[in-house]
Amino acid sequence: MRKALILLALAVFAAAMITGGFVRADQSDPEVQEALSFAVDQIKEQNRPEQFVRLIEAYTQVVNGINFRLIAHFATEDGTLPHEIIVYKPFAGDIMMTKFERFHASEN
Repeated sequence: MRKALILLALAVFAAAMITGGFVRADQSDPEVQEALSFAVDQIKEQNRPEQFVRLIEAYTQVVNGINFRLIAHFATEDGTLPHEIIVYKPFAGDIMMTKFERFHASEN
């Protein structure tokens, strides 16, 4: 009985980690850094005026691939402000930036 409960608890925990909401990620994780680098390159290619300053927070979400939610400071005309970036890296296919906008704490 005890083994069954332990296995059930582990299965529930594993299922929660497989899909669902965003979970905090290590900012130094190579995949997080790859997503950040990709996003900064995309922003530059779009000739946007924002200039990357630093990463503040990173989150991941497992979907049919991985969503990276990055909160980063960017230098703007109005000063250095936080922005939210979503980068989607599918299990098969090309990585893409799906969101880049000024971050408002109430959205967190």
